[in-house]
Amino acid sequence: MEYSLYIKIFVGILAIVRITLLLAEPIGKRLGVTGLNIATRIRGLLLSAIGIQMIAEGVAAVVPRSILKMQPPRSYFLEIEGMTRDRHCQRGCVPYWGYSFSKTV
Repeated sequence: MEYSLYIKIFVGILAIVRITLLLAEPIGKRLGVTGLNIATRIRGLLLSAIGIQMIAEGVAAVVPRSILKMQPPRSYFLEIEGMTRDRHCQRGCVPYWGYSFSKTV
């Protein structure tokens, strides 16, 4: 895309902002205190909804990958209280992150 298109879009946005700011006082007088309070609350609600959406997307993007990359603590690979690492789950074993632990006799 050419830079001239970006400049036109930028100038258009500047014009819209300038017109809005010039008309802010008449709009404020027309809405009154109650109308401005309502508009402020609606903007706050929209802003919080956008924030929650961004947080939800960030958590959804990070959590599944980090859970898949998690490894069990080092102590689980060692013999602890008669439990040993066993890839073939026998009767009485408890699977843990893809590994199974069965009691040794």
